[in-house]
Amino acid sequence: MKKNKNIIFLIIFLIFSFSILIMNLIVVPIKLYPTDIHEYERDLYYTAMNLGKKQQYRSVAIGGSGVSAAIYFDEYTMRINPNGISPIELYDLLKYFLELHPECKVIYVALEFNTYFTCFHQYTIPKRPTNAFEDFLRLYFSYEATKTSFQNIIDSITPNKQQIDTKISAGSEKGKGRFFISLPYLKIQYEEICEYDNIAAFKKIYDLIQEKNLYALYFIPPVHALYLTDCVHFNYLKNIETFKKEIAKITPYWDFSFINKWTTLPIGYLFLDAYHINGSFVSNKIKNIIYGYEVDDSVAMYVTKNNVDSILKKQSELLNDYIKNNKDYIEHRNNSESETTHIKTYLKNFPEYLKQMYREN
Repeated sequence: MKKNKNIIFLIIFLIFSFSILIMNLIVVPIKLYPTDIHEYERDLYYTAMNLGKKQQYRSVAIGGSGVSAAIYFDEYTMRINPNGISPIELYDLLKYFLELHPECKVIYVALEFNTYFTCFHQYTIPKRPTNAFEDFLRLYFSYEATKTSFQNIIDSITPNKQQIDTKISAGSEKGKGRFFISLPYLKIQYEEICEYDNIAAFKKIYDLIQEKNLYALYFIPPVHALYLTDCVHFNYLKNIETFKKEIAKITPYWDFSFINKWTTLPIGYLFLDAYHINGSFVSNKIKNIIYGYEVDDSVAMYVTKNNVDSILKKQSELLNDYIKNNKDYIEHRNNSESETTHIKTYLKNFPEYLKQMYREN
C-alpha cells in the first residue's frame, strides 16, 4: 500500500513538473537579449553570454552603469556593465566572453570612480561559467521563471491592465534615494584595505586586452560638476586624482569627468543624476572623441603618464573657479525635486544647441 502511495505521489510530482516546464517553454518567461547583461539577475550573466554564442560581435563594452548611461551601442556590441561590479569580477566575465567570441576586436573600457574606490566585501557574480543544462533549468524550470510565466499570463488576460516589462531584471529600486548622488551614499572607501586591489585587477583587464590584441578605448565617463563639488566637500578629490594617476601609469585614456560645457549643465538636461549622463545626447560624440576622430578639449582631455600632473592641475583650477562662481547653487542643490525630475523635462524646454546635439546623435 505504501509503495502504491509513493508511486502515485511520484506520478503527480512528475506531471506537475512537466506541466510547469511546458508552460514555461510556451510562455518563454525570461526574455534574454544577449547584448546587455545589465538587464538580468546576476546568476543569469553567464547564461546570457551562453545564449549569445552564435551571435557575432564586433566589440565589447565593460564597466558599471556608466557604460550604458554614457554610450548607446548597437546589436554587435556586447555590454558587460552590471551595477556595483568589482573589477576582479569584471575581469572574469570579460575573459569568458572573449573565449566565446574570438571574433571581437574592439573594446570600450569605462573607468568609473565608484568601481575602483569601493571595497567589495561580497562578490555576487557566479564563480564559474554555467553549462547548457544549468542554463536550461534557470530559463525554464526555476522559481523565477515560473513566477514570471504566471505574471505574463495574468497580464495577458487582465483587461485594461497596463502592460509592464516582466523580464527578469537586476531588481534595482526605482525612484528612491536623493536626486543628487552624494559620496557617503555611494560608500566610497578608497583608503580601506580591500580583499582585492582594484587597480591591480584593472591591470589584469589591461593585460588580457593586450594578450587578445584588441583595439582598446579607455575612458572615464562624465560626472556632473556637483559630484565633483561633493568630492571637495568630503575631501575625496585627492582619491580621484590618485585614481587618475594610477590608471595613467597603466594606459592612456580619455577623461570626460571635469568641469566643462557638458558637466555644468543643470541636472535634468544632459545628466539623469549627478553620476549618470544621458547617452541619447552624447553617445556618438563620446565615441568620436575616444576613437580620435574629433578632439575637443572642452569636453574631454587625453591623459597620459607624462601629462597627468598638468591635466590634474588644470582640472583643479576649473573646479575651484566653478565652486567660487556657483556657491548658492551648490549649497541649495539638495533642495531640488525628486530623482524623477528629468522625466518631466521635455525636449521643447532644452536650449537650442542641446536640441541640435540630440538631432546629431
